[in-house]
Amino acid sequence: MTENAVVKKLTPQQQFEKDITEIYWYRYYDHFSWSSPSIYRLDITLHKFEVVKHTPKGVQLDVYGQTRFVLRGAYKRFACPTKDKAWESFEARKKRQVEILTDQKYHAEQALRAALIREEGTFEVCKLTQVMTRKDTTYA
Repeated sequence: MTENAVVKKLTPQQQFEKDITEIYWYRYYDHFSWSSPSIYRLDITLHKFEVVKHTPKGVQLDVYGQTRFVLRGAYKRFACPTKDKAWESFEARKKRQVEILTDQKYHAEQALRAALIREEGTFEVCKLTQVMTRKDTTYA
């Protein structure tokens, strides 16, 4: 694109008319399978969900026999209108999952540390004080 190019933003009605031709929406899933105790395989699969109904605000999808409504303009959504957007959504979900699991691992390690200190009989000497805030947990 040149610097002077203008990107035309579609009105909600124009976007609706453009999207109404979509037959499927997409979502990527990951799945681990073990062929033996020491060998596992990661599969990433693309699932297609048929659009049952279009509305000005979203679509209704057939998700394994159940109807599910998905907003078009939502930041986070169950499925996406294109495979590319579905891949971006998959990446974002996995990044968030890593953040959550990393935080859970940290808290589990701190709890284990406290349990080991108590077993040694030095729990009263080394207190773990938890200061809770809404956004994070800090150990002093």
